[in-house]
Amino acid sequence: MMPPGTYYVGDLCYVIRDSYWTNLISTVLDQGKEDEGEMEAAVSDTSPNPVRFACYFTKWGDGAYTDNERREYLVDSGSIGCVKISDLTIPPQVDQVEFFRGGHIIKFDEEFETENKGGFIRFGNVVIDTAQEQEQEEED
Repeated sequence: MMPPGTYYVGDLCYVIRDSYWTNLISTVLDQGKEDEGEMEAAVSDTSPNPVRFACYFTKWGDGAYTDNERREYLVDSGSIGCVKISDLTIPPQVDQVEFFRGGHIIKFDEEFETENKGGFIRFGNVVIDTAQEQEQEEED
């Protein structure tokens, strides 16, 4: 379960600085692809101690995926995750809108579950379909 709060939902490579991104990916890979999901690692200068986040691999890797509210998510790391905004460091010279590109800021008022079932990545009531893109290409 993830605690309530305001989260960035999207490809975490856009919002986590390079040195922390390397640490985060190591954490995900160390746990093995089957164990993707909720875990803890340092993600920013604001919170150098481990913080809770979720990270799941998309079914078809990089691309653009939509959720059940028709919001689009851009993916360049083959994964989509969520992390509390308060656990991130936004560089002062960077516009917040640009910083959060590719994903969305979503407020969760209560604890929420996360999972990846067959390419459907769920964060609470947000469901991102990462299986659809390839299926549509195969139909064409």
